[in-house]
Amino acid sequence: MCLKIKLKTALNNAFSFSSDARRISVMFSVIATSCFAIFFSLISFLSYLPTKTVPFVNMAQLIPNYAGNLLLISILFAFVISLSAVLSILVKGAFIHNYTIRDSKEGVIKSINLLGGRMLPLINLTIAIILVSLVLESIMFFGWILSVLFSLVVFFAYQEVVIAEKGVVESIRNSYLLLKDGWKEVLVSIIVIILISSVIVVAFFIPFIFALFGGNLLLIIMTGAISVVGLSIANLFSNGFTTDVYLQLKDKKPETAQDNIANEKKTSAVVRETKKSATKRKTSPKKRRKKKRK
Repeated sequence: MCLKIKLKTALNNAFSFSSDARRISVMFSVIATSCFAIFFSLISFLSYLPTKTVPFVNMAQLIPNYAGNLLLISILFAFVISLSAVLSILVKGAFIHNYTIRDSKEGVIKSINLLGGRMLPLINLTIAIILVSLVLESIMFFGWILSVLFSLVVFFAYQEVVIAEKGVVESIRNSYLLLKDGWKEVLVSIIVIILISSVIVVAFFIPFIFALFGGNLLLIIMTGAISVVGLSIANLFSNGFTTDVYLQLKDKKPETAQDNIANEKKTSAVVRETKKSATKRKTSPKKRRKKKRK
């Protein structure tokens, strides 16, 4: 099958991107924080649920206090879930941008700083995707098929928002056009991402599964951290590979270290030329005055 993209190049770039220790540490922190927040808020929520039957006579006395506390915990749980979702969206956007400057020294920090103007479009895009998917899935018999097709349509939507700086509607439309022109590349990309990400996650989760059967708490915590590292690498690989395919289909090249050096040389050369021209302008009136005196 003839593809428009260089699959080997995309794989090499994505593996290099996802094996960087700084990126893994950032992704690890985000995933671990989200998991802890959701876990403890879920435990708090479950602790307020009744564990045994309450007599009907005492129900009227318990409802006011019980309902108020349960409502408060439910709001807190929903807030934590929403905050974790927003954080994951922003991190996804930051690493999409970071892939385009992956060889730069200021990589992740620069991407996070530059993401400020794209935060709202990213959140709006996610809300739009979720709402449309829910509507499609509610359709009888063919809902899940339509939902899968829609996920293919928005495959490059996040890249359009971050890299091309498009709005929600335009990013979905441009993603659809890329799918229309390169549907084979999109299908191959999805298969590659599923296979490699699954292998990475399973490989890092195996020690955690064995530790659960052993019952050693310290070992469970250590292997749990290792499994989160696996999730971080798989997430980075998925982001990087998708972005590389997107850039190839759009005929764009991510900035490399050589590009950055070349740009710096060009900038320094321009600065030198401007300085030379400025000094020439300053010295020329003096020369004219000397000639007039003679």
